[in-house]
Amino acid sequence: MDRKALAVAVGALFVAPAVQAQITFGNDEIGTMQIYGRLYPELMTSKTSGSTGTCTGCVSTMAQTAGNNTAAADQGTHFGLQTSNSRLGFRGERKLPARMKAIWQLEQTINFEDPDDVANNCNTPPSATAGNTIDCTANGGVSSTDVRFATRNSFVGLSGGFGSVKLGNMDTVYKEYGDTLNMFGVKSGNFTSASNMLSHIGIGTNGLARFHERAPNSIMYETPQFAGITAGAQYMPDERHGDPAVTQNKRLWSYGIKYDTERFYVSLAHEIHKDFFGLSRNVANGLRNFFRNDGTGDDQHASSKDTATRLSGTLRIIPGHEFTVDISKLKWTEAASIPLTAQRIQEYKHTTWALGWEGRFGGGWRGSAQYVKAGAGSCSFQGPGALSCTTTGLNSYMISLGAALDLTRQTRLFALANWTKNGESARYDSSSLLSPARGADITSYGIGILYDF
Repeated sequence: MDRKALAVAVGALFVAPAVQAQITFGNDEIGTMQIYGRLYPELMTSKTSGSTGTCTGCVSTMAQTAGNNTAAADQGTHFGLQTSNSRLGFRGERKLPARMKAIWQLEQTINFEDPDDVANNCNTPPSATAGNTIDCTANGGVSSTDVRFATRNSFVGLSGGFGSVKLGNMDTVYKEYGDTLNMFGVKSGNFTSASNMLSHIGIGTNGLARFHERAPNSIMYETPQFAGITAGAQYMPDERHGDPAVTQNKRLWSYGIKYDTERFYVSLAHEIHKDFFGLSRNVANGLRNFFRNDGTGDDQHASSKDTATRLSGTLRIIPGHEFTVDISKLKWTEAASIPLTAQRIQEYKHTTWALGWEGRFGGGWRGSAQYVKAGAGSCSFQGPGALSCTTTGLNSYMISLGAALDLTRQTRLFALANWTKNGESARYDSSSLLSPARGADITSYGIGILYDF
């Protein structure tokens, strides 16, 4: 390497922190690299109350085919340290001919909780992503997310006048363009995240029904920005398809358009999941087309198509304050491939929406509030039988409040509270400390510190 280039690179390592949070070094000749991260551990407490008791006709037939539900015990107060989606990342770029750039990023979750605590949460449905579930090893029960690189947004690509093309493990366009409330920069993986209700099915907690995903093995294209407008499209294929033993073809499409200016932000996004079977994974076992464990076997050639459409907006009219709105229409549909002798699930759809606010005040103080609502929606069965599909008790809502104090530009103290009110049939899960019973309300509080670098 040229000595001058090396000197510039080493020098930049020490000067950049005074200019921006990320540590940057390099130059146009050798390329640049940034080291960045966000750590936000918090002490939090959660408990549940009011789980659904024995009743007749008060629970959705998707949850209980017998028309009743035996109450599960409420969970007492859980207390622990949670790191949410604290992260460490590396990214860079290098100039190429024809006014193009090579771009790359490697980002990973940093989990500094007790490994036993992590092990207790391994393979739980809320941790499932669009293509993976957390894989726990026998090495002390430590989750693979503690030791693997590129568990978060990671890619290599090209950018230029045509826009950008990326290949890797990335948030979907639907996720990236929507759910815009910042919540002090700590909402990702936190109990205040609107996605816990806004982008979920609510009948159960299996993550493959969500529309708040990071798609592995995917390709994304994003246009250049023109007059504040940008559009993006993403595709994730099923790498197993073609194997004789694989009867489904699990794949994802995500696309959207956004308009972003100093005062306004608005986006419209749509996402399609094929053969995820998010509905079968969350309804009562006897109604499933796939993943049955009642001895009758799966419908090996059944198919599913889950879709979501979202309209998101942000207003920044008052200096230092943001007002957000998000409306989503979610639908899960499955088709059987064999003649049915009993009823199976066919479709469930509902609408969710959220309103949020975050503001800055004098002395470094911040405040934030959010309300999220999930409608009961409608459903249908397929196959013979007299049982009608009902969505009784699936209406739910959650409220989040927070306050924060900026100590420096990169350091912040925060306090958060959340109340998740599940309907009698619903199982929205907002806490990483526990697994709520059907119909149980969740109360969570947390205090923590955020450090950006």
